[in-house]
Amino acid sequence: MTIGKIDMWRGEIVTLMNKPIIHLLLVLAISIAFSFVNSNAYFWGNQPNLIQACTSILYIILWSLYGLFFGLTKKATLFKMFNYYWIVGTALYFVGFFFSVTPLIFITGFILPGPTYGIRLLLDIPSDNRLVLLCVLLCYGLYLVGTVIGASLRRRKSQNS
Repeated sequence: MTIGKIDMWRGEIVTLMNKPIIHLLLVLAISIAFSFVNSNAYFWGNQPNLIQACTSILYIILWSLYGLFFGLTKKATLFKMFNYYWIVGTALYFVGFFFSVTPLIFITGFILPGPTYGIRLLLDIPSDNRLVLLCVLLCYGLYLVGTVIGASLRRRKSQNS
């Protein structure tokens, strides 16, 4: 029995990870999980602990590796989608903030900067919009750096072949 490109009898998921929606759902699940680790400090504006700081650093590293993956595999559709993820998500957060749309602030704040709130332990920065912007720029920036490195490695490999 075959459904799309998934062969149910052999258990093969041949092209499932090529679908952008799967990557988006994976990123959302990871972001929500990491944000839950930081939520106790994040929602109350408290200083994070060492575990939360380490978790946030791991999250930032994961975004770098995700960018590296996209650069190595030349997944242009996914690259564009995650550019929209960061840019539109950040814009929605600030629209929610400036127009006092609490649900929008909560959702975008939980998904975008929430997972990285632990880095506040390492920085002397208040828990406000500057921290939100710093967290988003850090993840998005390292994602882009990872993508550029991956694309460079892919080109170098193809030139040597």
